[in-house]
Amino acid sequence: MKNIAIIPARGGSKRLPKKNFEKFFGKPLFLYSYESAIKSELFDKVIISTESNEILSLMKENNINDEYIRPKHLAQDDSSLIDVCIDVLNYYKNENFINMCLIWATSPIVNEEDLALSYKQLTENQVDGVVACTEYTHSSDLLVQQDDKLIKPLISYNEYNDCYASKNIFFDCGAFSWIKVEAFFSERNWVAKKAMPYILPYYKGVDLDTKGDLELLSFYY
Repeated sequence: MKNIAIIPARGGSKRLPKKNFEKFFGKPLFLYSYESAIKSELFDKVIISTESNEILSLMKENNINDEYIRPKHLAQDDSSLIDVCIDVLNYYKNENFINMCLIWATSPIVNEEDLALSYKQLTENQVDGVVACTEYTHSSDLLVQQDDKLIKPLISYNEYNDCYASKNIFFDCGAFSWIKVEAFFSERNWVAKKAMPYILPYYKGVDLDTKGDLELLSFYY
């Protein structure tokens, strides 16, 4: 297979402190992503990328490989997720991985079946990546608040009708993303230019950034 899963789980978080190892029904969040990756039997290596002593300690308690430790300079608020992945891939460059799956540590409802079905999409289609997405079901009246506290349409009604009304609209829900390693290095992005969506139901697509998101995730779980 030559597949590697990378689960970024730094100790800090800008919006929800320590969210990657927040206790979720008695278990640190990142463990759900790790266990799904292991159960899928798709990966030669499943790597949790962290610099956190707390997370490393939890990994040790759960007999998780901790041979790779993220450098501190890649664990800052402005650190690039692309650079984080590059560092892991370079660490294991002799393994010659073909595909990488970036799995967010905050996706406890995503399971091994989702990983397996999305991998099947990757291997059975002429694409370089597959990204977990949720269908955008809200109205087209996207509004943005300006500095003067007034609101204005993000996309005009006419523009929406002309360009988007007849199309399915999805958003990357921050669950996981498959990409061929060669494409990742050439494009320097974890979403391949030639990628297709793996559609998750809305309840699996909660993007965890706030306490409210955590409550919603708990409700769906």
